[in-house]
Amino acid sequence: MASRVVKARMRILAIGILNKIGNHRGWGIKRPRGNGFTLLEILVVIVIIGIILSFASLSIGRSTDRVVQEESQRLAGLITLAAQEAVLQSRELALQFTPGGYEFVVFDKDQWRRITDDDTLRARRLPEGVRLDINVEGEAVVLGKADEEKPASQPRIYLLSSGEVTPFQLTLQDKASGSSYQLKGDVGGKVETSDTGNAAKK
Repeated sequence: MASRVVKARMRILAIGILNKIGNHRGWGIKRPRGNGFTLLEILVVIVIIGIILSFASLSIGRSTDRVVQEESQRLAGLITLAAQEAVLQSRELALQFTPGGYEFVVFDKDQWRRITDDDTLRARRLPEGVRLDINVEGEAVVLGKADEEKPASQPRIYLLSSGEVTPFQLTLQDKASGSSYQLKGDVGGKVETSDTGNAAKK
């Protein structure tokens, strides 16, 4: 009889020890708990929120980079297309810039006029938050105020029927992230696009 009592007490003691170890390691016997949150649960939630925010910021950064990249590729493609059209159609074309955008013009009847009959070469606005730095023939250009009644007179990149193009360097930069892409064009009409990285970190 005494041996049975001793064995019963040993079992109770063993269960108590296991519960303590199990609670420490997370696999003990579950007991009802209150409605509050433990410190560990709060810390886990904070870590998860931090991870979500970090992924969101990375996604936004990639999005702005993509906008600048796409706009630089679009502009490079339009310049190349206009240069080819100038040669094939024996017309004198030019790309001119206005604050916040750019447009193609054609020399017709002794004057430059906007191209309005070609949707591809229509006037365009830069995406919001994107800045354009212009360098024509080795000189930086500062844009003046645009006149809504007529095209701005300068600056222009000439795309001539002879195949010659005004040498230029254009830099598109996202104002927020600092990411930028550069376009370089030579006199022969070759246009190259390159990723110049984050100018804000240079």
